[in-house]
Amino acid sequence: MRILIIAATYPPTRCGVGDYVRRVGRELRGIDEEVFVLTGEAEDLDHDHGDPTIASVGRRPAPRRVDDLRFDTEDHGVRLSRRVPAWDWGALDWIEAALRDLEPDVVSLQFHGEDYLLHPAVCAVPDLARRRGCPVVTTLHNLQRPVAWAEPADPLDHLLRGSAAWICTNAIDEARLRSHELSERLHVIPTGPCITDDRGRRTADPHGPLRIGYFGFLNPFKGIEYLLRAVAALHTEGRAIRLELAAGIHTDAPGRLRDYADFVGGEIERLGIGPVLERHGYVSDEEVGALLGRSHVAVFPFRDGVSGKNSSFWSTMHHATPTLTTRGPGVPPGLVDGQNALLVPAEDAEAIAERLRWSDAHRAELEAIGRAGREFVLRSFDWSVIARSMHEVFAASVDRGTAGAEEPR
Repeated sequence: MRILIIAATYPPTRCGVGDYVRRVGRELRGIDEEVFVLTGEAEDLDHDHGDPTIASVGRRPAPRRVDDLRFDTEDHGVRLSRRVPAWDWGALDWIEAALRDLEPDVVSLQFHGEDYLLHPAVCAVPDLARRRGCPVVTTLHNLQRPVAWAEPADPLDHLLRGSAAWICTNAIDEARLRSHELSERLHVIPTGPCITDDRGRRTADPHGPLRIGYFGFLNPFKGIEYLLRAVAALHTEGRAIRLELAAGIHTDAPGRLRDYADFVGGEIERLGIGPVLERHGYVSDEEVGALLGRSHVAVFPFRDGVSGKNSSFWSTMHHATPTLTTRGPGVPPGLVDGQNALLVPAEDAEAIAERLRWSDAHRAELEAIGRAGREFVLRSFDWSVIARSMHEVFAASVDRGTAGAEEPR
């Protein structure tokens, strides 16, 4: 099977979806499939693309033939083309060239609204693929609606109707998609750990100050301020604690995420936790692994609760680091408070503080929870299992062809 993956980002660009694509692509290549990734130009430095400033876009201009598309970079057998300069209407010219030159059996479109700056162009990908008899399987990393276009249909609904199958990564998005009249196309396949550790090495000092770790991109839904407030409460009590925070922003983070980063900085200053804080920006995978190894507990205070899409959470558990997170409607089956994780209500700093007090007093039990968490992730969120589940969806879509997908309205 020849698979064309279309994704806005790919490492070294700092983006969780790009990391996901790299992991999945390598695993699919291991199944002995041909895998091609069409993505944007690489950006390994911070760059502010700004927030979308338009309310709608007009029709697509006349297509331009692209003859210089090259998949000239290789990553563990996955062939890459970083030729798409921007994800506006012009991106469709590059996508048409890839469909023409590669003649893929299936297109895997990775949808994450903000990564495309909410431009609706990628919602027309199934229309292009249909002309060549190629089914599109769309992975919905979120359900952000792009800005309006000239077509009568909503862009996201147009994408769903044109796709042969949909994949979502968590129960929260699943619940919303189940209300769609074509929800029989939906498959739920979670993400896995973005950073893995083959041995689950632990270096936390059993007798030193309680070390609390966090890593991940800065985003309002991460709820980092609740962790900061919990740490401030323990610091006020005079407890021996250290918070190590490795929290950067996406390479292409828009203004609202930069505003949140400023807010987090302001909270740190307001709460006066500087003396117990070690703060880093974006750090390498190796540095994240070291941070997790020396942390007695890692905390992820997600505003909506943990779900199948939180790859940083799964990464922490993969390292056997005891992990505290928040409950919500999307808690994955098998995640049990006090057994393989610590669970508290969302948006509740005092609840986080109370479980941190317990963690400080029960370090041996905490380590046992970390070991059980690692076993849970190895069993349920292994990338090879994720890729094979995706492969099954691709194969079924190829067998059906484009018959199930709707023509544009």
